[in-house]
Amino acid sequence: MLRRELTDAFRALSARRLCFDALVRPQHLAHLRKLLARHPELDVVIDHCAKPRVLAGGAKREGYATWAKHLRGIAAESRACVKLSGLFTEAEPGATAADLAPIVDVVFEAFGPAAVLGSDWPVVLRCGYPAWWAATQTLLAPLAEDKRAAVLGGNAARFYRIDSKASVPA
Repeated sequence: MLRRELTDAFRALSARRLCFDALVRPQHLAHLRKLLARHPELDVVIDHCAKPRVLAGGAKREGYATWAKHLRGIAAESRACVKLSGLFTEAEPGATAADLAPIVDVVFEAFGPAAVLGSDWPVVLRCGYPAWWAATQTLLAPLAEDKRAAVLGGNAARFYRIDSKASVPA
């Protein structure tokens, strides 16, 4: 993403007000910070919270502190958003909402509910939609109803500039 030959592509995205979904892993976050510093006008959403590994019991895997540091830096230094998605895919089998909570806590602390986009439905790997929906409800329970609604759809409509009142053609 930092190759100079991509500069024109990122400028074109910005000029056309197109969004860049950054499918990155924790080891890429430092590079994403540099990209966002080069292109502060670029609308970026970090997919799947940058795919941190989730351990049972909420344990923190090696690299967790670096992931959290860079995520907080991106939130403070840019206008990037983050998708609350893909967490069960990165979790050990049998993970629960409680196991995801340390990751989600960092995401909301760093970005706030206005910059978090709920995602993963209807396609959810590993756990299936009912389990993801139940976990999402548990994880978002501390938020006020309007903030939950924003995370579950309003923020994505705003970020992707979707008219939520428009009808889908038949």
